[in-house]
Amino acid sequence: MRKDVTKKMISNFHITQLGIDFMGYTFERESDLSFHHLLVPKKLCKLRGFGDGYEEWNACILVRDTAHDYLHFVEKYDRNKFNDITYEMIKEKEKGELVLKNLQKIDYILSKFEAEYDDLYYSDYKARPLKDKYLDRNIDLVEKKLRKRK
Repeated sequence: MRKDVTKKMISNFHITQLGIDFMGYTFERESDLSFHHLLVPKKLCKLRGFGDGYEEWNACILVRDTAHDYLHFVEKYDRNKFNDITYEMIKEKEKGELVLKNLQKIDYILSKFEAEYDDLYYSDYKARPLKDKYLDRNIDLVEKKLRKRK
């Protein structure tokens, strides 16, 4: 079920062709992508009668080891910014496409998070929870990819 929904979302939103996910992170292979429970967290899905929650209405596609991990990292430290990012992804879903304006807002929210929580970025790589790969975003590249689509 999860794989079917993930493949459908990748196709519907042209994720592979664009080379970016719902947060604007780039990826090399489709196998780098993962299902993110957008509206109802997986842990609440069963309680609310949605099974595991792997449904299209509850999905967005993120790069597993950057955007997906980072989004949950943001959730742990700043629930409001997590909610703001989630809201932008919901708007993309409603529009049926990845939209530059929403991706720019997500980039802005993440930049604010990084500025506010820069103490999580230590010089010792092993001690640093705010990883370099989380910071590797290029909104100009995202804009070029989205313009090519049209």
